[in-house]
Amino acid sequence: MYIAGRESDNKLRMKKTLLLILSHFVSLYLIAQDVKVKRVIDGDTFEAEDGEKIRLLGVDCPELAHFGKPAEYFGKESTEFSRQNLEGKTVKLVKDSLNKDRDKYGRLLRYVYINKQDFSWLLIEEGYGYALTTYPISKRDEYERAQNDAREGRRGVWNKHLINKNTDANARLYWLNMRNNVRHNEGCKYFQNTKDGKLTPDKTGIACNICGG
Repeated sequence: MYIAGRESDNKLRMKKTLLLILSHFVSLYLIAQDVKVKRVIDGDTFEAEDGEKIRLLGVDCPELAHFGKPAEYFGKESTEFSRQNLEGKTVKLVKDSLNKDRDKYGRLLRYVYINKQDFSWLLIEEGYGYALTTYPISKRDEYERAQNDAREGRRGVWNKHLINKNTDANARLYWLNMRNNVRHNEGCKYFQNTKDGKLTPDKTGIACNICGG
């Protein structure tokens, strides 16, 4: 049965939805900021020419050796990938209204675009980092899809046979669940099979009750 009022309501809701989407992209454009990258600190962090440190939103890259801790699996490769693509380049920073402006270390939390390419997405898609969705971000679904693609293609951090140069090829690797800090060994059903986790050569975190970590 044709109901004029219902059709009118549907059109009104559609218009409101389109306006919200449009206003979201306009707001992103208005708060975007261009900066030149002075140096890359690691895969997901860099310093701009003005001294401001920027932490990429939505991605967690393996760490380099620091504070007496060894480099994490694929840390050097991830850092080098960011260095080759970002250092000396002008990039666009975009804030996410769902997230904070800065992290606890005082770094700006931003999406980073280079040549209109979302660099967080690229890091995840190519296997140089993990989707970090423990904090609210507007690109959660997009980044999780990119991570699934990288996992299925066994690229980068999802290929345990591509051992970091600083890691003993015979060393055991563990999967650390970043949500609950539980560690899983390679024989565990949760190895590389939880959200917000990463490979590590260290016995950090809490041992899994099933596999013993």
